[in-house]
Amino acid sequence: GSEMLLRRIDDVLSMRARGSAVAQDDSQATYASKVHSEDRALDVRLPATTLHNRVRALAAWPGTHLWVRIVDTVTGAATPGKVQLLATRPLLVDEVPEVIAAGLADASNTEVRRRIHFIGGRLLVPCGSDTMLEVLEVKNPGKPKLRRGEEKRSLSAIDFMRSLGKRKRLIVYH
Repeated sequence: GSEMLLRRIDDVLSMRARGSAVAQDDSQATYASKVHSEDRALDVRLPATTLHNRVRALAAWPGTHLWVRIVDTVTGAATPGKVQLLATRPLLVDEVPEVIAAGLADASNTEVRRRIHFIGGRLLVPCGSDTMLEVLEVKNPGKPKLRRGEEKRSLSAIDFMRSLGKRKRLIVYH
């Protein structure tokens, strides 16, 4: 894709590429349905790769989010909210920290399966098929829109967790 474009960009810009252009075969075209607001919410019962691909596809617009409960670990008070994801990556099996992998192996351990884990500076979300999604970047909840001249509207996983405070943890809604 991109390598070929770089090789041929001069031909495209100078219109020399017109002679080698091939018309699209309309019988091979596929239809992409309209993205609805409910498509933005990520269902963690799906595998991490599926969720990662949805985050990538919808990152620029309209975006994706996880419905969460923000729980105060001292008082137990829970506040509903959503975390808008901008960048993720699915983890390979051997990349899942051992403490989480052991909990995932126990199907009855709902605490491990529903909790968003913050371990070693990484924000990890358990997903379907015993997979794990690493959240790399989230929308800054304090900056609803990117304004002219602003360079950043996102937070790294570490900065996001710092913004919640030490007494908070996240639980995913199913």
